[in-house]
Amino acid sequence: MKKILVPVDGSELSLNVLDLALDLAKAQESQITLLTVVVPETLHYYGEFINFEQSKEIVDAQRTMHEESKKNATKMLDALAKKVEESNITLEKFVKSGNPAEQILAMAESGYDLIVIGNRGFSPAKKFFLGSVSQRVLAEANCPVLVARK
Repeated sequence: MKKILVPVDGSELSLNVLDLALDLAKAQESQITLLTVVVPETLHYYGEFINFEQSKEIVDAQRTMHEESKKNATKMLDALAKKVEESNITLEKFVKSGNPAEQILAMAESGYDLIVIGNRGFSPAKKFFLGSVSQRVLAEANCPVLVARK
């Protein structure tokens, strides 16, 4: 195993997933790639009519929100990267935009040996099911996927 893809979202679970990936990388002398995906924000206007200037303002606000989200994602990856670098493991990091599952799968296509991803249970009723992103990655990835629970 040489390349491990670790999608993270800044949650406590993704921090635990990173610890697991670090243990695997140390044992297998692998490199880690941290990936976070920013989902573009969409502002909705429910009025009866908007003019061109209002629609331009909405687009500008969406662009600003997306850029801020990317900046925050980069800061989060930089903080996580320190933990990886302290372990003397080769690291790459990427911030992508779009659908998280699609971006993870696209990145995996570029030659990863393993994806280590967390699942997300949002309620007690759902705690036994995988999150939709991890479920799709598990079903469609072209490499092994390790899904970690909290």
